[in-house]
Amino acid sequence: MAQKKERKPRPIPEFKSREEELNLGIHDDTTDFEDEFKPVELHFADDFTHRTIVDLDPEGFNKLSQCAHQKGTGVNYFA
Repeated sequence: MAQKKERKPRPIPEFKSREEELNLGIHDDTTDFEDEFKPVELHFADDFTHRTIVDLDPEGFNKLSQCAHQKGTGVNYFA
């Protein structure tokens, strides 16, 4: 079985253009920049009209599930 190559964290680069910034997601792995991730708090209006898909690791999904349960709603609606 092949071993996973260990990655070294690196800083998020400065971009010269929007196109260069968009290419980051195509050519790089966001785990290269994990040391720069910061938690955020989001607030949404009740009458939202936009949807998005977010991939969560098991820990993140469990936290989201707990919060949804505390609010008496399902994960998909709460998210």
